[in-house]
Amino acid sequence: MRRVTSLEADLEFVHPDDRERYRRFWNFLPLNRESQAVIEYRLLPVNGPMLHVREVEVAIPAEDGSYGRAVGFTQDITDRVLAEKALARAHEELERRVAERTAELRKREWQLKQSHEIAQLGYWFWDPVTDVLTVSPELMKILQLPAGEDLLFPYSDFVAKFVHPDDREIVMKLDTLSREKRRFETEYRLVRQDGEARWVREVGEVVFDDAGEPLGETGIVQDVTEQRQDEVRLRQIQKMEAVGQLTGGVAHDFNNLLTVILGNLELGIDATRHGQDADGFLTAALKATVRSADLTKQLLAFSGNQTSAVRVGNVNEVIRGMTSLLHRILGEEFVLETSFWPAECASEFDPAQLESAIINLAINSRDAMAKGGTLRIETTLAEWRGLAGNGESERMVRISVVDSGVGMEPEVRERSFEPFYTTKEDGKGTGLGLSMVYGFARRCGGELEIESEPGRGTTVHILLP
Repeated sequence: MRRVTSLEADLEFVHPDDRERYRRFWNFLPLNRESQAVIEYRLLPVNGPMLHVREVEVAIPAEDGSYGRAVGFTQDITDRVLAEKALARAHEELERRVAERTAELRKREWQLKQSHEIAQLGYWFWDPVTDVLTVSPELMKILQLPAGEDLLFPYSDFVAKFVHPDDREIVMKLDTLSREKRRFETEYRLVRQDGEARWVREVGEVVFDDAGEPLGETGIVQDVTEQRQDEVRLRQIQKMEAVGQLTGGVAHDFNNLLTVILGNLELGIDATRHGQDADGFLTAALKATVRSADLTKQLLAFSGNQTSAVRVGNVNEVIRGMTSLLHRILGEEFVLETSFWPAECASEFDPAQLESAIINLAINSRDAMAKGGTLRIETTLAEWRGLAGNGESERMVRISVVDSGVGMEPEVRERSFEPFYTTKEDGKGTGLGLSMVYGFARRCGGELEIESEPGRGTTVHILLP
């Protein structure tokens, strides 16, 4: 094999790390008689930067059959090699970032799983196409199912097997509710493997694709059984405290009234023995007796044991029939104003108890307007969102009693419905007035609201369905 230049001379321009490979290429070229030979290496020009080249050679036979010649070409592939190296580096960087991101996602998934376990939060996903419900291991713990990977159920089978019979209708309606509102929250009971019912709070929502089509529903479930039990115990404690307060208040008020009655009766008897007029003492004893009867009525109304004559009636008619009585209760220093809704304000209530509620509010307003003022009673039909519990409004009859009195401080307003809580001096009030009005509204299925600020009067709204 003859070369125009010597192999050793060519090697001077080949990168030192590629010279041995280049020498072997030329030494074995005569043996490669059937096809071309290809080599890629780095070339070091006299002037200029290093080049990456691709050399292709084909051995040519001589007349005697020997292979001592070759023909070929050398191609500059520097740009391609540099591009390939850049692509390789980019690929390595991408793999590194993917590995880091995967590790971060796994860490977050572990943290989320840990937080779910600590908070006892189970999660679920329902695919409406396949009707498959996927539940998490934490939800399986709530159900006392063997711990493991996510478990799959047909949705209807899950409801039939684990949801309390009395709550299944609620759960089955969640699908419709979620499609209307996209997000829902409810509480219901799940039945464990051992038959124990556990209260859970569920928050879920519909998942939509970019086109707005529902992909499924997902949510979290938390066992709130202990929380509900604590709430029941707290209510029992509050009831016991209320009973203690009630007992103490009743004993104190009755003791004061009995003292008045007994004292005046003793003075009356003594006056009669000495031939003196006893009418004043008897009148004072009679007034105290009447106040005792009124206190008994208030207690019965507060406890809900008063005989009730509930019927459908027109609130406007009841209040119109009370105006003369209210004028006498208020006195000449006060102005009574009324405003009635043009249409009938029909509701289901006991007229006597409504009259008693209005009288209690009028007396409170009178006492709050020591130097006289204006009492306004008005009726309207209003939309109210308090009772529906699902964000929907409800049509209510609203009776508003508005005075121009001194108003209430925030701390007084917050305690205004408490039984026996009063800011009046001894002998001027029992503290049952607003409690009785509140009890009346609640027994009718309604609510009582109060608005008041110091120096700006008080407005009490009785809301009846």
